[in-house]
Amino acid sequence: MRMKSLWTMLLCLLILANTALSENREAEKTAIESAHHWLSLVDEGNYAISWNEAAPVFKGAVSTDQWVKMLRGSRSPLGRVISRGVKTALHKTSLPGAPDG
Repeated sequence: MRMKSLWTMLLCLLILANTALSENREAEKTAIESAHHWLSLVDEGNYAISWNEAAPVFKGAVSTDQWVKMLRGSRSPLGRVISRGVKTALHKTSLPGAPDG
């Protein structure tokens, strides 16, 4: 009986771990899609719109005008994007020096 309880508990832990991993993968997928969308705004020269869709902490660090000016000077000369891919993805809810969220 004791062994059966141990196996049952182990099975429950495995199911919970798998569920957590699945949720993380879905969160990572959503984050990657959001990043691609935001980067496409920048790539297409929609700098002010990219600022509008940025996180509040980003907007607090740089004004719309500053952002547009910086990108016109640094992104525009690069031309169109030929390719872009994801090297790694990790879902995080906090970053060093930034508020949680």
